[in-house]
Amino acid sequence: MEDQNKTNNLLASATQEIRQVVIEDDAEAATEFLVAIKERLQANRSGMPAEERMAWQQLEQQLYWVLFLQQPWDRCVELFRTGLGAIVEFMPGVDVIAKLTAKLILEDDLAIRDQYREKIRKALLDNIEKLTASVRVQTNSVDGAINVWLGQYINAVGSGATDQLAYQQWLAQDPLLSALKPIERERVEWLTKLYEELKHSSQAMDGLEEGIYTTDERGRPAYYHRGQFRLIDPDGAIRRKINAMKQATGATPAPAAAPTPTPTLPARPIFKAPPLPVTPRVINKVPSAPVAPTLAAPTTAGQWSQSQIVARYQGDQTKAAAVANRGAALQQTTHGDPAAGRDALFAAINAVQPDEVEIVAALQLLASTDVLDDILRDDNRFTQVVSQALERQGNINRLNDLKLYPKAPQFIQFFLELVLQQKIGLAEDEAARWGLQLANALKRAGNDKYSQIAYFDVADGKFHWRR
Repeated sequence: MEDQNKTNNLLASATQEIRQVVIEDDAEAATEFLVAIKERLQANRSGMPAEERMAWQQLEQQLYWVLFLQQPWDRCVELFRTGLGAIVEFMPGVDVIAKLTAKLILEDDLAIRDQYREKIRKALLDNIEKLTASVRVQTNSVDGAINVWLGQYINAVGSGATDQLAYQQWLAQDPLLSALKPIERERVEWLTKLYEELKHSSQAMDGLEEGIYTTDERGRPAYYHRGQFRLIDPDGAIRRKINAMKQATGATPAPAAAPTPTPTLPARPIFKAPPLPVTPRVINKVPSAPVAPTLAAPTTAGQWSQSQIVARYQGDQTKAAAVANRGAALQQTTHGDPAAGRDALFAAINAVQPDEVEIVAALQLLASTDVLDDILRDDNRFTQVVSQALERQGNINRLNDLKLYPKAPQFIQFFLELVLQQKIGLAEDEAARWGLQLANALKRAGNDKYSQIAYFDVADGKFHWRR
């Protein structure tokens, strides 16, 4: 009896402490608790009562949600099938959609992202865990299970593209929903919004996790993100002020660099505790068929559709697959060492016949591990390339700025222009497209300083460097 009391007290104490870990999204504490729970379950593999084992396993599931980014995809999918019940009490406080977005954005292949979206959607439809209490209104009833509520929602709005009017009417008028307690009704609404998110495709603008900088038909800087098009400087005030400053100093007026917008959903959620170090991912993929067909250019300037912009952003998928495969090989040979990655890039740049796939793969490897912007600070070989180019231009002021701030976006952009256009011989359109992808790779790694070095111009249907 005394041993049972100790066990109960330990379980109660752990439950309360892990509750705080989940609320604070504390990855470091979650890791420590997870190790302890695994050891306890392993040590008492056969002697632990089933009820106690289930209690510890539920706590284990809660910790997996905190450490969602560090989990393999199979476990992540399983969490949606059997692990949502473990965090019902925290809904909607645990931002599962933000965690899922952050996990998806680690996948470079958009088709792979869509595969996991579909697996998670099916996992939810198989989930029999309780989301709410059972409820009955006249002859209609639901037992409160996740899959049952999803069935109610699909019956009301359909399984395809959602009619928002029908969806809002269901939320407002459904008698079963109205019979729920407010907190349970909030959980159902949270669940359906999650399912709505899974309906989107990462290969379409409304689902693409990264943003694309572009312009409107009048050349004004804008930003596409999750299907929303937003002007960054709608009245031109920023551009006018900067041009006025340049005129005052005798410089030639130029379009202002747009300020970094705040996306409606962050590419990577901000955690109160830093996530565990992640071993650089080895991409081992079979080249897939093109996921976004290249569509004919619009006949009228500025009439590019969202799908056309995404197709232009993705580019030639055969070449993209070759870059991904070469990047996988480089990851294995460099073992995530920044110096080894820089050596690979330097060798590729100085090859007798510089190869686009080889160079872009090396650049993407450095960007994906957030060390691309360190090369002008940490490696004199690359600094010299930029310095010599600036000297040839007679640009002494920028040469001095390079020494003071080698990681400035203007110098990383200039370096990429030199490598992609002068070394490989790409046109600006293709070079800037790679540049925008590299900027998004840095952004996925948590570094959004270089988000605007390149953009898509809807007026001419081409990618350009930010001037």
